[in-house]
Amino acid sequence: MKAIRHCKVYFCAQLEPKCMKSIRFANNDWSEVAILMGLVDQVLSSVGDVAGVFTAWLTLVERSFEHYETDVFFNQLDLIPKELWSSRVQWASNANAVRLASLIQAFAEREGYPLSSDRKKEILPWLDRLVDLGDRRSSALQCSRLFV
Repeated sequence: MKAIRHCKVYFCAQLEPKCMKSIRFANNDWSEVAILMGLVDQVLSSVGDVAGVFTAWLTLVERSFEHYETDVFFNQLDLIPKELWSSRVQWASNANAVRLASLIQAFAEREGYPLSSDRKKEILPWLDRLVDLGDRRSSALQCSRLFV
């Protein structure tokens, strides 16, 4: 539990409310989010399969979406230990699947229509994993105009 609390701090997931005298993250200025990527990569590769850590990472990506690079997002998904994807229990107790599908859709839409075939090949396996976990949004997204 203490480790999850640390990850929330590292991923700036506990910044509420705004701190008006501060700069950057505590004041919702995510333009320099790239400076966190080394730490984020290390944490995700080590304990990214822990639901609380994964939740904190999703919060970081959602808050900093405007400045989060698409390639970095998908590379970080690859860093997460494979155990996460095989445990329905990890996904049933939270909204992480829906949040992840929403982020995948947002990154795909940001890329623009139509997606390149390389980007489709990169994204579709993640949607397949979410479909296998029972996420209906991912199934609908696979059939959307972004992927046909």
